[in-house]
Amino acid sequence: MPTITEDPDVDILMNGNLLKVLIDLRGRNLKSENLIVKADKQGVYIFDKESNNVIKVIKLPTFVDPTSVSFSEKFGTYIITLKKT
Repeated sequence: MPTITEDPDVDILMNGNLLKVLIDLRGRNLKSENLIVKADKQGVYIFDKESNNVIKVIKLPTFVDPTSVSFSEKFGTYIITLKKT
């Protein structure tokens, strides 16, 4: 499985106590309403409930609060925001 430094579809930005994960999934024909985003203290998991598949597993460079996960989409780029702990 690729690490975050090897995955060209993933960028991780840290700003203060927030961590943003930007994911480019434009070539996958996914609908944001079918995606489920879950997190634990060191990872983010994206599932497609229509196809019942795991889309991405992303290991994070710092610990996060899994209850703070928020998810949005803009022009095929998915933005996941979490609070660092």
